[in-house]
Formats: sequence, structure tokens, C-alpha cells
Amino acid sequence: MKNFVDNHSIISKNTHMRKTGSLLAVLMLLCSFAFAQTRTVSGKVTGDKGEGIPYATVTETGTKNASLTDANGLFTIKIKDGSTLTISSANYEPSIVTPGTGLVSVSLKLRDNALDEVVVTTAMGAKARSRELGYSTAKVSATQIQAGKSFNLGQALSGKAAGLTVYNTSNAVNATPRIVLRGTRSITGDNTALIVLDGVPVPANTINYINPNDVEDVTILKGGAAATLYGSDGVNGAILITTRKGTNRKPEVTFSHSSNVESVAYLPKTQHEFGSGSAYGANRAENFHPAENQQYGDAYDGSLRPLGRTLADGSIFLVPYSDIADVREKIWDKGYTAQSDISYRAGDENSQFYFSYQNVYSSGIVPGDKYYKNSLRMNGSRSYGKLRLSFDATYTWDHADRTNTDFYFFALNNASWVPLDQLKDWQNNKFATLGGYFNDYYNSPWWQLDNRRWDTKNNYFNGNVSLNYKFNSNLDLTYRLSIANTQSVSTTPSNNYVFSQFAQSYAYLDYYNANYDYILTGRGRSVARTPVTGSLGDSYSNGNRINSDVYLNYNKQLGDDFMLRAKIGNNIQVRTGKSISTSTAGLLFPDLYTFSNSLNGLYSSSNSITEQRKVGNYADAMIGYRNFLFLHGTFRYDLSSVFYQQGRAKDNYSFTYYGGDVSVVLTDAIPSIKNDVLSFAKIRGGWNRNGNDNLSPYSLQTIYGNASGFPYNGLVGQTIDNTLRSVNLKPEIVNSSEAAIELGFWKNRLNLEAVYYNQKSENQILQADISSASGYPTYLLNAANITNKGYEFDLKFNVIKSKDWNLNLNVNYSHNTNVVNGLYAQGGLNSLQFQADNVKGLYAEVGQMFPYLKTTAYLRDSATGKIIIFPEDGGWPRKGSSFVGQGNTAPKNVMGVGVNVSYKGFTLIANAEYRGDYLVYHDLGEDMMFTGTSAITTLYHRSQFLWPNSVVWDGSKYVNNTDVAVNQYNSNYYGIGDLSNGNSFIQAGELMYSSGDFWKLRDVSLTYDFAPSVIRSLKVVKGISLTVWGRNLKTWLAKDNYFTDPEFSNTSGNSIGINTSINTPPTKQYGATLRVTL
Repeated sequence: MKNFVDNHSIISKNTHMRKTGSLLAVLMLLCSFAFAQTRTVSGKVTGDKGEGIPYATVTETGTKNASLTDANGLFTIKIKDGSTLTISSANYEPSIVTPGTGLVSVSLKLRDNALDEVVVTTAMGAKARSRELGYSTAKVSATQIQAGKSFNLGQALSGKAAGLTVYNTSNAVNATPRIVLRGTRSITGDNTALIVLDGVPVPANTINYINPNDVEDVTILKGGAAATLYGSDGVNGAILITTRKGTNRKPEVTFSHSSNVESVAYLPKTQHEFGSGSAYGANRAENFHPAENQQYGDAYDGSLRPLGRTLADGSIFLVPYSDIADVREKIWDKGYTAQSDISYRAGDENSQFYFSYQNVYSSGIVPGDKYYKNSLRMNGSRSYGKLRLSFDATYTWDHADRTNTDFYFFALNNASWVPLDQLKDWQNNKFATLGGYFNDYYNSPWWQLDNRRWDTKNNYFNGNVSLNYKFNSNLDLTYRLSIANTQSVSTTPSNNYVFSQFAQSYAYLDYYNANYDYILTGRGRSVARTPVTGSLGDSYSNGNRINSDVYLNYNKQLGDDFMLRAKIGNNIQVRTGKSISTSTAGLLFPDLYTFSNSLNGLYSSSNSITEQRKVGNYADAMIGYRNFLFLHGTFRYDLSSVFYQQGRAKDNYSFTYYGGDVSVVLTDAIPSIKNDVLSFAKIRGGWNRNGNDNLSPYSLQTIYGNASGFPYNGLVGQTIDNTLRSVNLKPEIVNSSEAAIELGFWKNRLNLEAVYYNQKSENQILQADISSASGYPTYLLNAANITNKGYEFDLKFNVIKSKDWNLNLNVNYSHNTNVVNGLYAQGGLNSLQFQADNVKGLYAEVGQMFPYLKTTAYLRDSATGKIIIFPEDGGWPRKGSSFVGQGNTAPKNVMGVGVNVSYKGFTLIANAEYRGDYLVYHDLGEDMMFTGTSAITTLYHRSQFLWPNSVVWDGSKYVNNTDVAVNQYNSNYYGIGDLSNGNSFIQAGELMYSSGDFWKLRDVSLTYDFAPSVIRSLKVVKGISLTVWGRNLKTWLAKDNYFTDPEFSNTSGNSIGINTSINTPPTKQYGATLRVTL
């Protein structure tokens, strides 16, 4: 019994202990559950400067639980209580942090010699690492942009990236550049790059008014992928502008002021041997005429001669018949520009705010030309839990007051003995008045400068609001609505003037040779017989652009090996435009610019109203594997109103874009190839098919206009327009492919990128001439095809890096060509003219690069290519009957070189650009040949000469010309500036083109940042810097370029390659900037 009791007791105790143990186990398990409770941690990962780091990996330390930051560096992750976070990102040192109760803020340090991998890549402003990208990009930093202190962002980008060409069409006070990426793809369409401001596509003029000091950086998307992301607007690539934002650090205020002077860099090469005259006599002495515009008189001899005709009061303007060496330089002003900026930035963990104001005043080299610009910019954002709101707004207003006359032509084409600088005061100097001016054929350039003006005022607004809702750490939704508006008001007043009867009929020559009046030119000034009636024009335009985007983002780390980033969205664009203009061709009273002052009460008016819409749906996805392999694909489907017309098939107004690319980081995929020399290696390639709705609104509609002579007695008569439209007209298609390799050496001290690309544009829209028997002289259809291809190299070399010294060298080079494969083959069209006259033209020519220059030319021996001389024509050649092809007018080769040297507080930055292998036609040369101003007219001092590289016919064959010299009559005037001679210089277009090759020192700046020990006593001052700088300081031209800057062109369209006197002379600038940060 005892044993039973004892055993029972033991069993009872054991049972009790088991119960107690079970209870303890349950309690311990509950405690472990309690201690293992998870919580949600949110925060932001930033770089050294406070910028968000996109797609950094946030891992719960010691686990596989991970999340990615979004495009702004924000993240959310669920972790166990007590866990730490490991933050890592390519090129940054990893960091382990213990999250607190609030938002986690983590700042990562950039590794030494790391590649900067953050670039803007999508229309919505998302960011990606450069290793992920399968298409070409280039990044231009704020330092590079601001080196030359240009207040035009487009001009500041010249020479900074491979494949980027900025055409500075003139040096007017408000000149606007033309920006092209990878050459010409479309013959008749727009070839300029899309401008994207903080993720929003904006009008092209935005780059002209955005303040460069507000720009954080510019990313350039060069490949077809840009069009796939942005729709047809991006078919030519995209310029992505990222502006400065607020900061989560202490508030910061920055003041800066820049002042600079501007002067003419160089003028055309002119002759300084001969004075006024034309073909009045048998020799140069008899050719002299004191009121002549041409300069084919006798050689300067220093004698006192009358300039112009005798005035009504008997006054004679006597001046030395001597060359005034710098007279053509004296007519230009010293330009001046003052630029003042203030900005404020602030914020905290949940909000950011930025504000800036800029004022620009500029007076140009053309006397009296002025430009004013004011710009306000503001952006901000605020987070409310999962919701983030942001806005961005820019408002700019400017005013340009410029001459509306060809001052360059009238000022340049005067003989060098004319003291033109003394004839400015046309109001008080009797020899400078319009009636008393010396020239028989042209009115005073000074009077025209002041009395024919172009005054324009513009208002630009650009703004957007954005809402982002984060469902969880992987999924977020964004909606953004933007508006861009441009209003422009222009007035073109032109004064009238009534010449006296004396000026018209009785002004005579005296003191030198009175017989001129009766024998050669008669009495009175020829130009005074044409009334200066004056005119007045007013115009107003308003352009509006609304852009709506809604898209869903998904980012997910799929285990240890894979990551997925996807986007799906919708885009809606609405563009409207309205313009109206009115003008009258004569004024009744001078200096009264109202339409009620019309001379005849007749007015010419026009107006236009346009609207176009586009709706697009898109999807974009990228899969990454182990951080070295990235596959990316994009699809977009658009509907465009410009191709819509009731009854047309949907395929005619809808089009798709799609493409894909791959990026492989070889040094991560095959780590064994990485060594002390090779630090980084990546290969990539891609292909895209893009659509382009290159058509103006309402182009498909037949237009009916008033017939000649109608309305008549109340009857309406209308006529149909002259264009037949293809019923199957569709958007153009551009197929693009590229392949590239990126290499980094010696811990990425030296980085090289090499790219090859090929683009083929098919079904381009053009207007072809057809037989009038069809009832229409022109036909609008899909016809032309063009291939564009090239290669690019980009080299970045950190030559020296030490405690005090740092030297960086950047070199970019691009080679681009295109060829017109076909125009309208069925209609037999092989050449399409864009602009032409009787001596030159620019064409799209099958088998040639576009634009293609053709000119008149002298006859040549087909065997040797030498000019044929005809003894019976006074030793002069004869012009051929048809145009001759000369070559391409777009540069094939472009190179940029940049140097950045810093030593302690000093930084020296210099950028140069080369363009080569192209031609430029100087229309200015035609003017200067006619007037005799050009140095070419005195190559042989207007004496007899033997035409170089010429041949003559010996009766059986052409032989080298060794003894048939040009006679004196031809060499003095007839063969050079005589319009009536069909074989003169002025009729031979081949003499007016030259090589367009040039090297240009774009900008140089030297900055000193005051040491902290110097400014510490100022307390509130964070930094002070002083910069001296220059722009376009030196240009090296081809030897055969006698005229002007080959960058200049008479158009901002596709048919570049012809410059005129409307393009003011090239300039150089020197300035200084003071910048203070509080």
C-alpha cells in the first residue's frame, strides 16, 4: 500500500509538474509571440546632399525580409521589434540603423570613385540606376550648366553631351537655340528634342525661359526608348530637366548677381583698298561715284572728296578718301547683361518648399536692342501618412525691343571711307537725316534702326499638381495634372517719311565731277523717289497645353535573386491655340502708331483657332536578376485627333509603340574579370518601334477660300484649296536600334562608353507635286523614307585626385549621317526643294544626306574637274545651266571637351566644342560680292589675273591654262559684282559656300569659394563664391570661311545651312558672378 501511495504521490507530483511545465511553455510561447510582434517602419534614404536615393535596398538585418525605396528615396517595411535595418545601394557605403518611433532618416555616403547611377528616365519623373538602363543617356550637372553663366539653358548645354547639337541661330538679345539629338530623322517634320520639366512634357520654348540657376541637373535620353516612354512627342529624344527642390535640412537662402559685357567677336573679311563706285566709266577712276552704294571705284588716295550729294542749302559733306580700318566695328555697341537671383529652400521630414526669383536685363550689340526677363518659380510637397501632395509652378514674363530692319546689311555694305559712326544722329545732323543721307540707293541704317521696331511681350506659365498614394511598400498610385500656357503680344511699328522735292528731283553732285548728274545718274536721289510710307502691325497669340497622367507603380524584391518594377498608366493631352493679327501698309502722320492713322484705311487681318487631342495608354516593366541582368520592355497605344476624320478607319488615327532592351553588368555577372585595371563592364542593346503623328491640326480637311474678285454684288464665290489628301494617310513609323558597351578602369577613375545606333523612318508625310490634270497641283501622302545612323563615344577621366588637387577631363564625340532612301517613287520624285533662289537651294535628294546643298557653278572639265576658261569672254568662265550638288549642311562630326580643375578653394572649368564635315552657304556673301565689300573681290587687287586651276580648249582637248588671263574689265567689276552679267561672281553660288568646320571655346570660368575660416565671423553666412567667366571667347574657322559663324542659319527648321545678314555677328562675353548662401 505504501509503495502504491508513494508511487501515486510521485505520479501526482510528476503530473503536476508536467502541467506546470506545460503552462510555463505556453506562457513562454506567448511571451515570445509578444516579444516577436512586428511593426511598420517608414523613412527616407538620402545621399550626401540630401537628395533621395531611388531603389535602395532596405533589409531587416539577418533576414531575407527586404523592401526597395521609391523614386524619391522613401520606404516602408514591416520588421520585428528590436530588429535593425541594413540600408544598401550601388556605389554607396552600406549603413545599419536602429529605427526609432518616428520616421527613419538614413544618409548614405558615396563610395570613392563610384559611378553616379541616378538618372531620370520616364515621362513621370521616375528614377533608375544607370546599370539598369538598356538605352543611351547622358547627364549634365548644375556645375557644367552654370559654368558659362548663360541665362538660356539651351545655349548652356552646347558641347556637353555626345549626340547633342545646339544650333545658336543668332546673337539677338532674345535668341532661341534649336536642340537636336542624333541628327535628322524627318524631312518635313519637327526634329527637335522633347523638353521634359520634372517629369512633365512641356512646350519647346520652356528651355528658353527656365532659369538655369534653378536646375539641379539635365538628363538626356537619346534613343528610341524616349519616344516609347513619352509618346510621339519624344520621337526625337528628350531633354529631362530636374529642378532644385526644398531640403529637409536647415533653411537656405542664396543670392547671386552676374554682370557681363558683350562685344563682336569677328566680322566678315572685308576689302580696304577701293571706295565708292560702279560701272560708270572705262576705268576705276571714272567709276567713282560719291553717292554710290557699291565699292568698285578707284583706290583710296587720301584726297578730300564729297560724300553724297549737295544738300538743299548748298552744304557738302567732305571727307578724306581713305580707308577707316575699324569703321565697321565702330557701329556695334558693347552689349551688357545683368542677372540677379534669389532663392529660398526649406523643409522637414514631411514637407519641402522651394522659391526663386530671377531678373535679367540685357542690351545687345545692335544699338537700341534691349531685353528684359523676370521669372518666379515655386515648388513644394507634403506627406500625410500614405498620401503625398506636391506642386510646381513657373511664371516668366519678358519684353524684347529690337530693330525690325536688316541693320547688318545696310551697315556692313558701305565703303570703308564712309564715317558711318558719325551719321547716327539723324535727328540733328543734316547729313544723317533720311533726306540728306549720302547713299543714292539705300536709306540710312541709323534711321531705319530707330524707326522700324519689333516689340514683343511674352507671358509663360508652367505648373502641375501631383498626388501620390502609397498602398504599401510595393504599390503606389500617382495622378498628375499639368498646364503650360504661352501668351505673346507683338507690335511692329514702322515710321513714315516724306522726302523733299529737292531730294527727289534736284539733289546734285558738286565739287568733284558735275557731269555725273547729267550723263550717268541724273539729279535727285534714286531712293528718295520711293515713298517711305511706314506701316503698323499688331498680333496676339495664346497657346495652351494640358497634360494628364495617371499611373500605377509596382516595385518588388522577389527573393534574393529577382526584382520587378512595373508601371501601367494613361495619358491625355489637349492642346489649343489662338492667334490674331492686323496690319496696315501705310501711315498718315509720322510717330503716331494707331490704326486710325492708316494712310488708306485698308487693313489686312487674319486669325486662327486650333485644337488637338491625344489619348495614350502605356505599360512599362523591368525585371532584374542578381543586380547584373536587367530586361526592360515598353508598350504604348495612342489615338491622335490630327489623323481622325469621320469615316476613316481606326488604324489610320491610332498607332502603337513598343520595344525592349537588355543590360548586363559583366563585372557582376562574371566577377573573375574584375581586377585592378577593369572595375566595371556593361553591355546593352535595344530596339524600339515608335509612331509619329507629324501633321498639323485640320490638315486632312479640305479648305475653301474666297475666289478672286468675290464677294461680288453680294454673291459668294469660293475656290477649293490646291492639295489632294491621301485617304490612307497614317502616322510615320520610326524603327530604332542601338548597342553599347560601358567600361570603368582603375576603380572607375576612367570611364568609357561607346554606342552604335541605327534609325529608319518610314512613311514620312510630305507634299509632292503632281500633274495639274488631276485637279490638284500637290498631293499629301506617306512617301519618304530616311535612314539615320551613327556612333558616339563618351570619356570621363579623373586624372588627379588628392587632398588639394582634383582634375577631371570629359570628352564626347559623335558621328552622325542620314541618307534619303526614297521620296515619292511612284510620282518620279527624286528631289524635294525646301528653300532656293536662282543661285542656291537646300534639298532632300534621294541617295544624299539631308539637307543637301546645290548651287550654280562654273563649267568644268569632266576629266579633271577644273574650271573651263573662255578666251572670247575675256578670260572668264561660264556658268552651267543647272544646279550642282555640293554636299551636306548638317555636321557629321561633333566633339565636346570639358576640363574641371580644383585646388583648395579654386575651381577652373573650361568647355570647347568642335563641329566638322559639313558645308555652310553664306547668303551674306552674295550681298558683299554685289556691293564689293568682301575681301574675295580684291584677292587679285582687281587687276588682271590668271584663273587658278583652270583649263582652256586647244582645239582638240582641254589643257591647263597658263596664258589666258582675265581682262581688266572683268577683273575690276563686270566679272565680280555686276548683276547683269550671268557669269559674274555674284551669279556663281559655288563661291559663296565654305566648310562649316569650327572649334569654339564655349565657356571658361574660375571660381573661388571662400574658406569657412574666412566667413565664420559672419555667422549667418554659409558660403561665398566669386566667379569670373567668359563665353565664346575664341572661334577657329575653316580657311575658306570669309564670312560668319557657321552655326548661324536663316531658319530654326530642318533646312539649316544658309545664313544671312539677319543673323547678327557672333559675339564673345566676359563677366563676373558673386554668390552668397545664408
